[in-house]
Amino acid sequence: MPYENLSVESYGDNYGTIDAQKQKKNGHGIRNTMIVIISLLLLLVTAAAAVIILALQTPNSGKFTAQPSYDMVTTLVKSAIYDKEAEISNDDLNSFIAYMLEKANNKSEQNGEEKLPIKNAAVFVHSDKLSELYSQVQFGSQNLEVSGEFELTPAVIGDSIELTLKSAKIGALPVPPGMLLDYIFKDGGMANNADFLERDGNKLYIKTSYSFEAFNQNISLEITKVKPTADGVTLKTTSAADIILGSIGSWLGSLFE
Repeated sequence: MPYENLSVESYGDNYGTIDAQKQKKNGHGIRNTMIVIISLLLLLVTAAAAVIILALQTPNSGKFTAQPSYDMVTTLVKSAIYDKEAEISNDDLNSFIAYMLEKANNKSEQNGEEKLPIKNAAVFVHSDKLSELYSQVQFGSQNLEVSGEFELTPAVIGDSIELTLKSAKIGALPVPPGMLLDYIFKDGGMANNADFLERDGNKLYIKTSYSFEAFNQNISLEITKVKPTADGVTLKTTSAADIILGSIGSWLGSLFE
C-alpha cells in the first residue's frame, strides 16, 4: 500500500504556538519587572519628598521670643554675695542665651568673621518631665529648626553640667540623637569652636564657670549646684568670699611677676 504524502498540519505540530506563548510570557515578565522598578522609584521619590517636607517645617518658631538680657548674671552675682541659691526662670535663661548669641555674632561681625549658624536658641527646663531644647540653624540657604528633649542631671559633675539627649528632630522629622550630635560636633561643625561644650555619646557637658571683668580683674563665677524646677532651674554659685579671695590672690600674684 503506497504511503500518502501528508501535510505538516496533519501531524498536529504546535511548536510555533509554544514559541509564541514563551515570547508572550517573557513580555509579561519584563513588563511586570518594569512596573515593580517604577513603583519602587516612585516610593523612594515620595519618601524623599516627605522627608524634605518634614525637615523644612517650622513648628517651634513661637519658642524664640526672648529678648537679649544680662539679668541672669546679675542674679547669680547676688547669689554669690548673699551665699544663697538663685532661682532662674526659663525666661531669664532664654534671655541670657539670646544675649550670648547676639554678643558672639557682634564680635564675629567686628572681626570680619562669619556669624554663627545658630540664629536662635531656647531652653525649657522641667523637673517633672524631660526638658526641651529648640534652635534655628542656617543650613545653606535654608533656616532649619532643630529640637530635642533632654534630661538634666541635678548635680555638677567635675566642672560641668551634664545633659543627656533623649530625642531629636529636624523640623518635624524625628532623627536619632546620636546622628544629630555627630553632625553638630563634626570637624567644622557648629560646635567646632565651642570650648564651653563637650560631648560623650549622647551626653553633653556644659562648663559651669563664667568669667567677666570687674575692678580691672578677671573674675570667674562658678556654678556649684544645679536643680531643675517646674519652670526653670535653681543654681548655687561660688560665694562672694571665694571670688574676693581669688581676686586678691590674682592681684598679689601680679605684684611679684
